Amino acid sequence: MLDWDIRIIGITDDRYMEGRFFEKIERAIQGGVRVIEIREKGLTGADFFEKAKETLKICRERGAKLIVNDRVDIALAIGADGVHLGKNDLPVKEVRRIFDGVIGWTARSLEDALVGEEAGADYVGAGSVFRSETKQAMIIGIEGLKRIKEAVNIPVVAVGGITHDNVGRVMKAGVDGIAVSQALFSGDPYENAVHLLRIMEGYVNN
Repeated sequence: MLDWDIRIIGITDDRYMEGRFFEKIERAIQGGVRVIEIREKGLTGADFFEKAKETLKICRERGAKLIVNDRVDIALAIGADGVHLGKNDLPVKEVRRIFDGVIGWTARSLEDALVGEEAGADYVGAGSVFRSETKQAMIIGIEGLKRIKEAVNIPVVAVGGITHDNVGRVMKAGVDGIAVSQALFSGDPYENAVHLLRIMEGYVNN
């Protein structure tokens, strides 16, 4: 049973960090975000390692968890709290043999979600719920999100195109949290986190 506060998972994206990567992560955590997911598709392994190591230090100091997107080797090397996987990554069952942390799984359909749960994932990231600048993926909409939530027994985190304007609709689908980049890191992450959590109050039990 995942006992993390996953109301908001903040996914890093350099398009919104404005050259203040670590400062913005700190601001997000100060605003109430308890899980950061570092996603760095364009970095070399060495650069990703150094960035992830510094991010983990901030998370440890501030009482937050760190998930590494895709790179199980980086997660293992720095001692991250979790790793997030998709269809093109190592299988969940194999990662479970070598990694003792939380494993998230990307679900772009109900079938994906069931596969992830069966494989032993701790939660699914379901989406894209709406069209997203960050992640180009099939749109499942609110109804698709509801179907996934009703079908699995592990936490469901909604991802894709979630904003301050539509987060209420997302939470009404019964999900356990949201994963966001632009809605959190564009502008002031502290203010964005506080605003999102205020809207989400009453929808999520932690």
